[in-house]
Amino acid sequence: YLWGGTSAKGFDCSGYTKMVFYWNGIQISRDASQQVHTGNKIETDTTWKNLLPGDLLFFGQKAEGDKKERIRHVAIYMGNGKIIHSAGNVKIESLIRGEPDFAEHRLNTFIRAKRMLNSLNENGVDLLKDMDLYKL
Repeated sequence: YLWGGTSAKGFDCSGYTKMVFYWNGIQISRDASQQVHTGNKIETDTTWKNLLPGDLLFFGQKAEGDKKERIRHVAIYMGNGKIIHSAGNVKIESLIRGEPDFAEHRLNTFIRAKRMLNSLNENGVDLLKDMDLYKL
């Protein structure tokens, strides 16, 4: 784990998501607080049935009274209630109670999910191959 990291030397949560997408030819914003404003919102419930592998899940503090929402963490959805994220190290955890790798803190701080893969070249999600910077 490396706060602000985006390389093989280490990642923070949003550096990890940014690099996973980058390694797959997609550019997204650097920070979780920026990534949450990209892609398309997905309606969610505790079954996670509307999510697909590759969706980003955002965690933090919900808006309450005069407190603004604050996104503090991001993870990649793997399917079957599982997420992969960088928190101390890169790890897989479950959002489903009763699973051996259940992460109650993540479930309790879940804010929203966004889909990047149906937003290519729009909503802040860019294909590297279409960007002038990466064209030969």
